Amino acid sequence: MPDHTQGDVVHHDSAYVTRMKIAALLWQPMIVRPRSPCCGWKGPNLKYAAILIIMLAALQGLSALSLIAEASSWMFSSIKTAAIYSNYYCLWIFGPFLLRSGNPFGHSLYFMAFIFGWCSLLFAFAAAYGCIFRKSNFVLALLIWKTFCLLSSCLLYAYVIGFNTMGFGIWINSIICAQLLVIDIWIVFSLSKVWLMVFSWECFQRPVTLAIDSAQQVARDHAHGHCDAIHILAGLVTQPGVSEFLQKGGVDPDTFEKQVFDELADLRGEEREPKQNLAPFTAGAHNALNDALALQDEMEDRRLRTEHLILALWSSVPKQNVCADNKLDKDDCFQELHRRREEEKPPIQPQAPKVLGCLPLEETVFVYVCLEALWCIISIICTLFFGVSAAWLIGLQTTHLMRVVECCLSFVGLILGVWFGLRSIWRHRTARLRLQQASAKHVGNTHAWELDVREAASLLQGEPRTSDWLGMMRVSAARLSVYLIFDTIRMFVAVPLVLMALVVGNVCGSYVHGISNIARGSGFFSNENPIHCAKSDWELLFWLTVWGTLDVYIIWSILALWHEYAFGWTTTNMQNAIYIDPF
Repeated sequence: MPDHTQGDVVHHDSAYVTRMKIAALLWQPMIVRPRSPCCGWKGPNLKYAAILIIMLAALQGLSALSLIAEASSWMFSSIKTAAIYSNYYCLWIFGPFLLRSGNPFGHSLYFMAFIFGWCSLLFAFAAAYGCIFRKSNFVLALLIWKTFCLLSSCLLYAYVIGFNTMGFGIWINSIICAQLLVIDIWIVFSLSKVWLMVFSWECFQRPVTLAIDSAQQVARDHAHGHCDAIHILAGLVTQPGVSEFLQKGGVDPDTFEKQVFDELADLRGEEREPKQNLAPFTAGAHNALNDALALQDEMEDRRLRTEHLILALWSSVPKQNVCADNKLDKDDCFQELHRRREEEKPPIQPQAPKVLGCLPLEETVFVYVCLEALWCIISIICTLFFGVSAAWLIGLQTTHLMRVVECCLSFVGLILGVWFGLRSIWRHRTARLRLQQASAKHVGNTHAWELDVREAASLLQGEPRTSDWLGMMRVSAARLSVYLIFDTIRMFVAVPLVLMALVVGNVCGSYVHGISNIARGSGFFSNENPIHCAKSDWELLFWLTVWGTLDVYIIWSILALWHEYAFGWTTTNMQNAIYIDPF
């Protein structure tokens, strides 16, 4: 392996990125137990603050777009009603509150609301994606947008105070705008820490964060005004997996740890400022971290590891005395590092079937069955306690006999949905998880996830619980087939009920058209009181068509999921539907 003894090793990353990573390492104590800034007090957990900020940004975007929807004549009435209610209950989120008594911007306000709304929504979704999948650049996008909004809001608040757009007077306007400005500043500073947290997740493994935090703590405990390579060593020796790695390199971890802390005890403490929480890296520590990042780049590892730090500390200049006194076998260490990297590789699995091309099959069906069970509960409550159909919530009217059929169908659907739908999926997932966990004892964690159900069952054929798990999976598949049959029947019953509800509700004038033709005996295809659809009728028919199409597609997805449970394979591609044979 190459010898990393110089601090100017060529990096794949730019020098700016390297310096940024080293700076992020210095601030790792803020990432171990992340808290949002709160004027010196212990603020809320930074993860919860990130969720709150992202949701607030999305709500701000929706509120701004709702302002446009209120003034748009071409918008669906249901969307316009939702926009009015959202701005009524969330007036403080966007301009409807700040500009309720006056609008100095004129029609430009709607253009600004359009830009603000879509940008807030897009950047909020980008930040959520970045936090979930550890992509710091997506979080940085929201941070830049919020910083721009903070600077722009100063001008907006000046307009609000100067033109008295809220109608409260200059002092109350100033107090409200000052509070909103404080919230905006808190959001920007919190997002800065969120970006640092996600950047650390993306670039450093968790033991590295804990090691640097421990090194800073050791420097504080010994009253050292700096963090040297010896402090990093002291932080590393207490991390999990480091002792085994040192043993592979021919270094006794207990003796080495004692030598490290003995050398620390010999170092004299320095006077430090009372409020100094972080000890800056010395030139030696900086060189060691630079060499560790160079080794990470050379080995093409996605994140910095404790193994990189150990190898760099033994190779960096100047070398610590404890490292010089203990010879590390680098060849064995590189072999151990290679072995650990191979164990951490994700298992190779076939691509799971997707719903709508992007959603996981099993989870999507589970969520949809939950929504169906919730709709059944709403339907039962409406029919039994209020004497109306659940379809009344979307503007449809029904007769007494239709409500009786709906109540019976909802009651049966609730029982079968919970007992034969949700419970079957949950028990099948649990049984598969137990098989994979038991297989991991024989072939390791990585290869256990690569096995399908039949391979895992044959591997665990001699174990007593295998038959129970396989039996649970067979029963779950059979019960899911019962729910599949019911859901198909429910769809065929629901279609005439919905059509009857459209007629009873006089959608497109169908009820008046039918009654007048019957009364006059002119036939159903006459032009007496012809059918004509208003804008609200077209909107209702559009959403019902979307719901019906989605319902049919989900029933097809349930069939695909049942086929996977029963036969071990499935597909959601319509072109391959001919290969799914229930018999």
